[in-house]
Amino acid sequence: MANSKKLVFAILKFLEEQKLSGQLDDEAKESLEVAVQCLEQVYKLNITEGEFVMQYSIPQNLLDIFTSQLNQAKPNAASSLNEPTAEQKEEAERLKNKGLQPTVK
Repeated sequence: MANSKKLVFAILKFLEEQKLSGQLDDEAKESLEVAVQCLEQVYKLNITEGEFVMQYSIPQNLLDIFTSQLNQAKPNAASSLNEPTAEQKEEAERLKNKGLQPTVK
């Protein structure tokens, strides 16, 4: 569960950063505070206590990790698109032609 707590701790830190970013209105900040309190209670964490910071902090913030993964995934997404096989092309053509045939009643 240590890795789960590290993830939740990173999420809590992200939510706190969002609260302090100045990009949210008061209602949104209050909602984030409720979310933080709920997660802290469920996982028995506190992002302001040194003990938890030492045990569960990670060297990179969650948004940087997420952005890095998105940037790595972009080239891989294009390369994962494979050219259809000859059999797949034949089947597609057969289905297309079948769909173009008028239905006889």
